Formats: sequence, structure tokens, C-alpha cells
Amino acid sequence: MAFMGMMLAGMVLVILLIFAFFMIAFLITAIILKSVGKKKSSKPMKITGNVFLVLGILNSIPVMFFVGCIAFDALFIDITLPDESKTYVLKSSVEEMTELAEDGSDEAVKKLDRLLKRKPKLVWYLDVNHRGVIDFGFENGNAAVVETALKHGAIFDDPHRYDHMAYVDGSMESYIGCLDNVTEDDVRIIKLMFEKGASTEYNDSHPLIYSNLFGMAVWQILYNDERVTDTELEFIQVFIDNGMSSDDAFLLLEEKPANLFVPDIPNLIKDENYEKVLKLMGKEDVE
Repeated sequence: MAFMGMMLAGMVLVILLIFAFFMIAFLITAIILKSVGKKKSSKPMKITGNVFLVLGILNSIPVMFFVGCIAFDALFIDITLPDESKTYVLKSSVEEMTELAEDGSDEAVKKLDRLLKRKPKLVWYLDVNHRGVIDFGFENGNAAVVETALKHGAIFDDPHRYDHMAYVDGSMESYIGCLDNVTEDDVRIIKLMFEKGASTEYNDSHPLIYSNLFGMAVWQILYNDERVTDTELEFIQVFIDNGMSSDDAFLLLEEKPANLFVPDIPNLIKDENYEKVLKLMGKEDVE
């Protein structure tokens, strides 16, 4: 298929070059004939020059159309709206939005808010990896970016993103997979997800070390670094407060199957917070 596409593109380019050649040839001929006809006051030469001029213009149409398409593609990008219709926005606006969302500072978020207010359709933009402005907030653990995206119409579990993905089912699963050092922003984000009704469905294609998003979240806070912090306990409490408090299939690192590779945490601190998590999961007797 790729070879056929390259062949087709090559044929189109050759045809356009032929049109461009004849366009230039006809226009040059027209200029010469009209100039000579004017000097010699030759009406037939003027008429012939006009004929070549028309032929040159006709040959310029496909060339100008192709150049216009290239220019349009260089300046604009298409966005699929929730009703499946297409709209086009400037690539420079998309780049600005992406930079502001990834920056995430207070000033950047204010600018992002103003940009989305001026150009509301930008909130539906998804990049080649199907990530939108709300996903940039997830990945950076920036609650303000997520809140700004929601304010301007973004939704959790956008089907245009997740219907194309085989390894996650929704926003919450995608977000938990991004967790690193859990902060108060992460607590705000997970609360927002429950408040806005984000899907709690779990993609069962993952390794069998947990079977739902509660188990996934607990695994993340246990093994994302060396210590379970108070903020991470607060993060897990949000799940409990929303009716997710168990995972019968959950395995600790030391219980994982031998054929499953998971990096060890060599200096894991098994303090009071760690013990609280083990008790919560019914694992307090595991050595």
C-alpha cells in the first residue's frame, strides 16, 4: 500500500510538472507574440498571442490549485468536532495551545484560558497520538490545565481519543498510567474525574497484577518511588470515597508471577503509610 501511494504521488507530481512546463511555455510564447504583434501592428500575431495566453492560464489552474493545497496544509490543521464535522484552525494556534498546556505555569494557564475563549474549537484538537489539551494536563499532573480544558468544553473519555486505543479504555485509566510523584494537583484531578463521571472501566489486557482501577492506582502509589506519602494516601482515599476500595486480584511486588518482569524498588521504605496500604489491600501478612 505504501509503495502504491508513492507511485500515485509520483504520477501526480509528473503531471503537475507537465502542466507547469506548458504553462510557462505558453505564457512566454504569448508575451513574445503580443509584444511583436504590437510593434508590427500585426493583428494575427496579437490574436495568436491571446490564444497562447489563454492556454497558459488554463494550464496554470491545476498548478495554482496544487500550490494552494500545499500552502493550506502548511498553515491549517483539521479538527473533528463532537458532531463528526470538520473544522480548520491555524497550526500556529495549535502550537501555541500545546506550548501553554505543557508549560502549565500560572501565567501560561491564564493565556491558555484566553486562547480557548477566543478559539473554542481548539479544545477538540488531538495530535497524532490522539492527545488533546486535557491529556497534556494529565501527563504533567497539572490540575489547572485540566480544569481550563473542562471549562472550555473538553470531556473525559472523549471517543475520538479512546475509540482508537487498544490498551486503555478511558481517561482515568490513561491518567493513572501517567502517575509519577503524586501531588495535590493529582488529588484535584482524580476528584474532578469522579465528579464529572469519568469511566472506571479497566482494560483487562494488562498483566495480572491488578484487575481494576483501584488496584492500578494502589500499585502506582506503592511502586512509583521509594515511599508512600500522605498525599498518595489522600489520592487513594478519593477512590474509597467513591465506592472503589478493593481488588481481589491485586498482587504485591513480591507476589508477582515469575514470568512477569516488573522493576524492583531497591530502597522501598516500608513505614506506617506502607503498612496502611497493605492493610487496606488485605496484604498485611505478606512477607
